[in-house]
Amino acid sequence: MNVLIIEDDENLSKALAYILEENDYRVEVANDGEEGFNLASSKNYDVIVLDRMMPKMDGITVCEKLRKQNNNIPIIMLTARDSVEDKIKGLDSGADDYMTKPFAPQELLAHLNAITRRKGGIIQASCKFADLELNTDEKNLICGDQSISLDKQEFTLIKTLIDNSNQAISKDEIVNKVWGSNSYVGKNNIDSYITFMQKKLKYLNSKCEIVQNHGNYKLREK
Repeated sequence: MNVLIIEDDENLSKALAYILEENDYRVEVANDGEEGFNLASSKNYDVIVLDRMMPKMDGITVCEKLRKQNNNIPIIMLTARDSVEDKIKGLDSGADDYMTKPFAPQELLAHLNAITRRKGGIIQASCKFADLELNTDEKNLICGDQSISLDKQEFTLIKTLIDNSNQAISKDEIVNKVWGSNSYVGKNNIDSYITFMQKKLKYLNSKCEIVQNHGNYKLREK
């Protein structure tokens, strides 16, 4: 599941990202409302964890603007305010859930699981592009009658490429998606993983290929 955290407290956003990544979520972080709104407007996420009080654009405004765009990404709003009026205002702005700080990591995970169930299948058993099918339960990449198992990084890499198929993705974006926002993975590691994945596509006799242009990568059909 792809999660966008919009939180101006960098220590908290890093802690939340670490917790979620340890539980196999793919996380991207924005540290102000304007950056978060732009990311949420331009990329696909399964859930947004949104702080209420932030610089440049507060969480209520972010939520309202996304809903005006008919953006229906589930939103969990975080706040230090616990009054009934504040909760109602957050929910009325379009948030799906509301959490009061401080909270235990397990509480956030429980809210994410609950919002996934309510939205009815945000996590799909498979995703497809051209002749490829990625089984997200078994972490297998399938092409026709051929199938190959993937490790955690390979799985996240190819899923990121499939989710953004025909779009160029930068190395920084790939590092953030595959290894996490707090990772110090070298960009040469990405080239190695891309090479491994190219070999697996060739083994599967897929019509798809990963192309590089000016340091960006894109999955396309030949």
